[in-house]
Amino acid sequence: MKNCIRLKLGSILLFVSILCGFFASEVFALEPDITKEENKHLFSMQEDTEFVALSNLVINLLERRHYSHLKPDNNLSEQIFLDYFKILDRNKYYFLASDIEAFEIYRYQLDDLIKRGDIGFAFHVFNLFVKRIQERVKYAKKILKKENPFDYTLDEEINTDREDSPWAKSKEKLDELWRKRVKNKLLSYQLMEESFENGKEDDEKKIKDHKLFSMGTPKERVCKYYDRLIDQFLEYEKIDILELFLTTVSKIYDPHSTYMSPKTLEDFNISMKLSLEGIGAMLQYTEGYTKVVRIIPGGPASKDGRLKAGDRIIAVAQAGEEPIDVIEMPLKKTVDMIRGKSKTTVILTIIDGDKGFGSKPKIIDIVRGKVSLEESEASGKIKLFTEAVTDDVNSQKVLKQYRIGIIDLPSFYMDFAGKKTDPENYKSTSRDIKVILKEMEVLRIDGLILNLRGNGGGSLEEAVKTAGLFFPENPIVQVSYSKYKRPRVLRDDDGKTYYDGPLVVMVNQMSASASEIVAGAIQDSGRGIIVGDISTHGKGTVQTVSYLDKFFKNSSRFKDFKPGALKFTIQKFYRINGGSTQKKGITPDITFNSYTEALELGEKHLDHVMAWDKIKPARIDWHNKEMTKIFTEIKSKHQKRLTLNPEFTELYKDIKEYTKTIKDKIISLNKKKRLRERKENKEKGEKRKKLLHLKDDQDDEDEKKKDEKIKIEPAMDENDDLYMRETLRIIVDLIDINKQSAKKPSNKRKKAFHTMYD
Repeated sequence: MKNCIRLKLGSILLFVSILCGFFASEVFALEPDITKEENKHLFSMQEDTEFVALSNLVINLLERRHYSHLKPDNNLSEQIFLDYFKILDRNKYYFLASDIEAFEIYRYQLDDLIKRGDIGFAFHVFNLFVKRIQERVKYAKKILKKENPFDYTLDEEINTDREDSPWAKSKEKLDELWRKRVKNKLLSYQLMEESFENGKEDDEKKIKDHKLFSMGTPKERVCKYYDRLIDQFLEYEKIDILELFLTTVSKIYDPHSTYMSPKTLEDFNISMKLSLEGIGAMLQYTEGYTKVVRIIPGGPASKDGRLKAGDRIIAVAQAGEEPIDVIEMPLKKTVDMIRGKSKTTVILTIIDGDKGFGSKPKIIDIVRGKVSLEESEASGKIKLFTEAVTDDVNSQKVLKQYRIGIIDLPSFYMDFAGKKTDPENYKSTSRDIKVILKEMEVLRIDGLILNLRGNGGGSLEEAVKTAGLFFPENPIVQVSYSKYKRPRVLRDDDGKTYYDGPLVVMVNQMSASASEIVAGAIQDSGRGIIVGDISTHGKGTVQTVSYLDKFFKNSSRFKDFKPGALKFTIQKFYRINGGSTQKKGITPDITFNSYTEALELGEKHLDHVMAWDKIKPARIDWHNKEMTKIFTEIKSKHQKRLTLNPEFTELYKDIKEYTKTIKDKIISLNKKKRLRERKENKEKGEKRKKLLHLKDDQDDEDEKKKDEKIKIEPAMDENDDLYMRETLRIIVDLIDINKQSAKKPSNKRKKAFHTMYD
């Protein structure tokens, strides 16, 4: 009852503070070098009391309810100031240094202004931004009017990432940047057209059938791109500008907090439904590009197999229509174009994440469809690993066979509706894995690999239950609701173990959230060995969506106002040992170098990421004290194999070269050099597939999966990538060591009451 009263009182005080904002609101009249005619897109905030109230509400909610309880101050004000210019002009192609200086009066006042609901700054800056776009496009078209505007034999270069560069100090310097920018775009279109005119591959013929290159010359296409660039910003409504600014404010608290306008909220609600129709890819706006962060298991892109994490989408087309350049296009507009009805085709032009910015753009046609829950289910198979060993008795070589169970788990899922209507028979991760483990027990496996690579998370409840399948009653994860409150310990309390044999868990940089909880619990309890990339993704936070209409519904003044919603962080995960999974993720016991490290896909690469920290360790009931000794022996065997394995030697050498290439954002504007670089990048891409033992296309074995729950197949076949091959050898080492330990009574595992400390 007391909590209810507190909640209602808090809401009343919050709304009173919003109303107070009406009477304190002011709008700064700073208009640097902007004429009345050019100011026609600027909206007067004094006439929009609902926006004043909304802005005040958002900053109050963030201050009071966000996990960090960050107080608005001059530091936050300065960050808002810098980030708003950054979100509009990340690569510094539009604003001049003098433009930024003209708004300096706002640098340390924005926190106070937003509290009062005054966001005139956002509209003044946006208006100037539109003016600068118009100027730049006018200059670009002036260049393109020339018959032969560029000499592609010159050894010129362009930096595709100017985020850390200074603002141009003069119009002349900005003109030179744009001359190279237009030259690069025109060269890209010319090379793309030449490539498809001369192409003989089936894929290229298929793309020609979509009539992608019937809309004009490369020069005409570049002009169309710049026309669309202006149009997309002139189409902005006041709520779009407000969303842009309030999202800038929200993301300073952490990268997963954001304000959603009514239209964005509608898109968000659609995306949360299982019936979402599209391609099944998680996208992110970075450096002016739409970047693929993750491919959703079971979706059309996953089945197609050509689009992958790290790729950048530069154009989108519908079947039979011309492509639309989406560089610098707001993410939600790009997503709207990619999303569509099932069985329709979307055509993406991408920069291959494996080949870098100077490579030939690749065109992929994907038939949209629904992301099927069945495709995200856990699946099991058994690998027959055969090894020649020397018999201790007669010193002769004998073949020794191991039956290794592998469970592939793309996500942590649960049918929430089914659990309510039929609690004894609903779909969930832990229930499905129990069935697989029982079948594997009958088939007498010697060891188990739990493959969490690419698993982006899902149900927290299922993460706890899944981890609990591998040891008796034990804490799994600690959940903190505020840095000022005592965390809650979530535990598996059924007291049952469904598999107690040798266990290895595979992870990579795309393993996030619930995956990190499971891997962390298994590592901290010494239950198994974690292998994979240098770290997992590092997302150790939980967000909630607050629908803002509840704050306005009792006011007749705002009865028709649709305020949207605020998504913000309310919880943080901590491991059994007290360390957060945030930012650092899980560091595997045995790490592999990988190409993903260069792609900057982890949480630590995001702006304003919440910090890693530590709380008191949880007291645990079960811990394998012998695992530390086992790690040492297995690591030694693993390192020896890698040293003697020419494939890993070549792979690690190529990863170093790839990392250097992918971080080099300087590309040539010399046509011959560009073509040579593209050819080299294509050859290197094919080489990397062979090094990793990756196939060009994913096997379509959906029918087999339905008919055959547990497949038995030989290890080291074409289905095993290089990392899986070494993991199979690691678990064989673990099986052998466990068998040796079992012969020594003093070394048997015992249930122990233990508290973890670093």
